[in-house]
Parts: sequence; C-alpha cells; structure tokens
Amino acid sequence: MNKQRTIVWIGGLAIAAGIARFALWPARIRNARVTAIEKSSQPSASLAWSYRSGGQRPISVIIDLATADGMNGSLTTDGEQINGAIPLSSIPEGDYTITTTATYRIAGVAQIIEQTFKSYFK
Repeated sequence: MNKQRTIVWIGGLAIAAGIARFALWPARIRNARVTAIEKSSQPSASLAWSYRSGGQRPISVIIDLATADGMNGSLTTDGEQINGAIPLSSIPEGDYTITTTATYRIAGVAQIIEQTFKSYFK
C-alpha cells in the first residue's frame, strides 16, 4: 500500500511540475527572419517568427531590423502575432540583424527578453 501511495505522489508532483513550467516559463521567440522584400515605390520587409512551444506568450514584441547599408525599421505587435511588415526607405542588400524585445508577465512580474538574429538578403 505504501509503494502505491508513493507512486501516486510522484505522478502528482510530475503533473504539477508540468503545469508550473507552462505557467511560469516564457515562450521565447525563435526563427525571426525576413521572408520577402516588396520592391515597390514604398519598399517593405515581410518578417516571420515563431515561439518555442510551451510557456507563456509575450504581452508585446518589438522587432527592430537593421541592415548592413544603414537602414533601420521597427515593428511593435502583441504576442499573438507571428508575422508583420516593416516599411523601408529603399531596397536593402547584404547582411541584416533582427533584434527582438519581448515583454512577458510571469506570475505578475514583468520580464523582458532581448534576442538577436542575423542573416543576409538573398
């Protein structure tokens, strides 16, 4: 009887730990990238990103795009979005850097996580 009770307690603790992980862990941004460049009279960069599975999504996300040739742009969105567009002054070339700043509210406390993603325009 004592062995069965121990197994039930361990199982219950494992379930509680899984729930706590989801509620208290931020779902970090991953794979932020430029998916397309619109080459019109007002060029823009289409961006896409995803979130790590499990955990709390951010309340808001600021995405900054900086290109090697000096162009900068920014996008602010809520944590439910997974794509967006940033207007540009001209058609970019070369390397770019995306910096994301995500604000989370975990257990009533604000938490800010900044990440950087680097790539190049094809």
